Amino acid sequence: MPSIVGLATDPAGEIYAVDGLHVHIYTASGSYEKSITPGLNLGQGLVVADPQHIFVAGRAPRGGIVSHSATIFELGSGGTSRSFSDVFHKDRTGMDDMVLNKESYLSLDRKRKLIYQVPQSLYEVRVFGFNGNLVSTIVPPQEYRIRIPEVRRPMGPDSAVTQASDYLFDIVSLPEGGFAVLGDIQVSVEQHGSVSVPKLDRFVDVYNAKNEFVRRLRGSSLMLNGAYFIGFDQTTGEAFFKTDDAVLEARLQ
Repeated sequence: MPSIVGLATDPAGEIYAVDGLHVHIYTASGSYEKSITPGLNLGQGLVVADPQHIFVAGRAPRGGIVSHSATIFELGSGGTSRSFSDVFHKDRTGMDDMVLNKESYLSLDRKRKLIYQVPQSLYEVRVFGFNGNLVSTIVPPQEYRIRIPEVRRPMGPDSAVTQASDYLFDIVSLPEGGFAVLGDIQVSVEQHGSVSVPKLDRFVDVYNAKNEFVRRLRGSSLMLNGAYFIGFDQTTGEAFFKTDDAVLEARLQ
């Protein structure tokens, strides 16, 4: 059975889970309702405006009726009702396209009716209305951008893997407006025999309601009373901090 890779809730508290091929829907109490199989390769990105407007990040198979270059899909009761956005690495084809354009993350600002999208391997935030129209594209100051991973071909031209590098792994709409981007910067690589282990430095970049970069948080700025930052609550926009025996939730300052 495929593993769950993304979760979201709708305004009524119903739960949506994506496993790469399907979106499974459960009641707020956890009872299974139904599954949607849109015929897409789905990633972790999943947000729900309401049961008739489910937005997922992914790619359509080549040769299908839905654009292969699209990266956000709106699902309704009848399957895919709309697709929009585009791949972020537009100059890549074949296996390079597959590994560099395979994952992007979504967040929902219900109050302003906006969808935020950021890919894993390029620091570019796209902001869309619920109608799929692009509202703005945001990049951080030059000194806060990430390195695009190198693509290696360990088994010849028909294979591709990305070299360990900097990565983004989430985006969240903040309670006071604006959004935050989460990622890891590779600071060094330690060699343990034949195995290379990257040393990563976590960061959170905060943007205000005008989509302006405010600051980067890292190190001690991502701790609360000895607890370490582990991620965001996508529903409230508040941050989770973990100790050895508890998880705390607080607004990130």
